[in-house]
Amino acid sequence: MELLCCEPETVRRALPDPKLLRDDRVLHNLLALEERYLPACSYFKCMQLDIQPYMRRMLAAWMLEVRIRRTPPVPRSAPPPPP
Repeated sequence: MELLCCEPETVRRALPDPKLLRDDRVLHNLLALEERYLPACSYFKCMQLDIQPYMRRMLAAWMLEVRIRRTPPVPRSAPPPPP
């Protein structure tokens, strides 16, 4: 099965932001806000009645396949972010 992906080859990435990466308050604030935005546990039972679990498995497997094919391997020892 051949997958068609029309995205450009160049990947644009933002530069690391030391204010976000070195301040523990950012992570603590995100974790505190996370609970406010969690979906209800019964979302899949109430909202997506026509989508079955096997369909979600197929989609997840396809997404993983696309990611593996389209993403270059990440080096094990990445350089530290600039100061």
